Amino acid sequence: GFHLEIHPGLLSSRVREALATFPAGQLHLEAGVQTFSDTGRDMVARTSAKDHEYEGLRFLCEMENLPVHVDLLAGLPGTRLQEVYSDIQRTVALAPDEIQLEILKVLPGTPLAEQSEAYELRPSPEPPYEVLQTKHMSEQELHTARQLSKILEEYYNDKWLHPIAQRLIAGVANFLSRFHRFLAQDGNALTTPLSLKRRFTFLHTFLDQNFSASMKERLWLETTWL
Repeated sequence: GFHLEIHPGLLSSRVREALATFPAGQLHLEAGVQTFSDTGRDMVARTSAKDHEYEGLRFLCEMENLPVHVDLLAGLPGTRLQEVYSDIQRTVALAPDEIQLEILKVLPGTPLAEQSEAYELRPSPEPPYEVLQTKHMSEQELHTARQLSKILEEYYNDKWLHPIAQRLIAGVANFLSRFHRFLAQDGNALTTPLSLKRRFTFLHTFLDQNFSASMKERLWLETTWL
């Protein structure tokens, strides 16, 4: 198969028609969304219309023949932790196959590095030059964003847990922040790789503690992997 990076806001009708002709599994799409925050998009000169970009991403995610991987960024100038949560939830609502949340990198010599003082960005002096603190996100909040990235990778991006993770993040108010706090109570849940069995156990325990028996049963039964 082939890997293709694509801008969801620049999908002409001709491109859409061409994408629809690919056999299943032959093309893997990577959509670099970064953020849906107006402030963050303005700061990094994201010129495409946000609503048009979201509609384009919806189109891609609804194509059954093409797996879609979406890239999001935390630590962009002008954005807060709450907007990171919002970006994740809006993206999960479209049910892409994978979501990768990364921390903004400020590479030396780039325009962003030259503007880092004006933007009040404090990047690491060492590779990969990730932002450590911004005007609107503290060190702890950026640390939380890194942990959210791990949760997405181990729950949403896992083929076995993906259906219920998608349903919970998209449909249950504040699920991700509540589940993050729950996992943070364990010394290893957010710091080390976890087996599928341990991840399943954490999720099952969280649902046990926060949902009625009938709701929990419905959540499990309505996912496709059982």
